[in-house]
Amino acid sequence: MRILGIDPSPSGSGIFSTFTGRGETIRAPGLTGGPRLDVIERRVRAVIEAEQPALIVIEGYNYQAENYREMMGEVGGLLRLIFFRLGYVDRYRVVPPTSLKKFARDKGSGDKKVIKAAVLERWGIPFKDDNQCDAFVLAKIGEFLARDPIAWTNVGPLTPAQFEVLKGVTDNPRGEMQRVIKAREKGGKK
Repeated sequence: MRILGIDPSPSGSGIFSTFTGRGETIRAPGLTGGPRLDVIERRVRAVIEAEQPALIVIEGYNYQAENYREMMGEVGGLLRLIFFRLGYVDRYRVVPPTSLKKFARDKGSGDKKVIKAAVLERWGIPFKDDNQCDAFVLAKIGEFLARDPIAWTNVGPLTPAQFEVLKGVTDNPRGEMQRVIKAREKGGKK
């Protein structure tokens, strides 16, 4: 299944595709404002149009951040506009920063080096770029979210912390998530 993880950042937005198994970082050195957003928009749009992902997962805003909030808002708003224009309104999910970390290392905290080390230990992939690393984790979350929760065990083993992350991110109006939670609580394999 084609999943795209995007770690939005004004200085370097990471993208990871489960289809190609590759990541990239979108940078716009020396550019600010509209020109920087134009670089981000063109590349993100090109990747989405080329890959046609079933689901896009992006990192949400860090409401505790004191720096770059306005620029992060610009990038986050730009991504949502791209998704709207390309028809992905119902095919993207937002994962809070603490949930991304919790999925990677079973704890909702840790700096970039700690997360990269956790990804190397858990999935065996050494990332040099932390933006691509975060995008990879978001894509891994998307591999589960794109499926019916009952089928999550078919995707791979989940730690209790990872299950909690998925439970918190899942937007399932049919109530299937509750069925899975109840099965887990009763000791079932679901």
